[in-house]
Amino acid sequence: MRARRLGALLIGTLASLASGPTFADVSNTPGVEVADTRRGWVGVQQRDVFGLSDSPTARPTQDYGVDALGGLWLLDEHVQPIFDFGWSHVFGPTVTADIDVFRAGTRVAFGGALLDGRLWVGGAAGFVVETGWRRVTESGLSSSLSSSAASSTSNTGSSSSAPSLAWAFSPSLSGLVQGRFARRLLVGGELGIERAIPHLAWGTSSIFNSFRLQVALEFGVILGDPI
Repeated sequence: MRARRLGALLIGTLASLASGPTFADVSNTPGVEVADTRRGWVGVQQRDVFGLSDSPTARPTQDYGVDALGGLWLLDEHVQPIFDFGWSHVFGPTVTADIDVFRAGTRVAFGGALLDGRLWVGGAAGFVVETGWRRVTESGLSSSLSSSAASSTSNTGSSSSAPSLAWAFSPSLSGLVQGRFARRLLVGGELGIERAIPHLAWGTSSIFNSFRLQVALEFGVILGDPI
């Protein structure tokens, strides 16, 4: 008798669940809130930066490197804060020492998802703090610049007396396109411009131009809710 009652109770419970509202019905019901999609990503970025001549005597430099970075898609995927930390090596006609640059910063992108969420397009504004490490100091670093820099160096001493570390603050503006594939993969590209304030310099020897064009290609893994 007791077993029959338990069986009838179980059948009644299953029947009520089967006849209840579906997820689609609940999402369309006024006053019923459905949890927002939570999604982010982590990855690596290959980044190239090219100095832009901002005066007749400027000699552009370039640096090429890699970043570790990640971001979050927020507010129905219209806002994306991005955080990154990276390294690059400097090249150029005025560089006669081995110089590595380490950078850390953040930017916020505003945009939206297209093609059923498979493509995200937006624009970003942010900043990075950069430190340049001059591993080899040579007097030629100053003499290879403009004649005015060379004469100033001769009056104050050799460039080897300058500290091995230099700092710069660089705000930036960029455009960002991210493709999201196979539910968990991300491939993106970024193109923008940054301005070093002040120049990354040792004494009178500067290796960064005021305005610099940056191009990046990123690969990542999507975390949270899949596409």
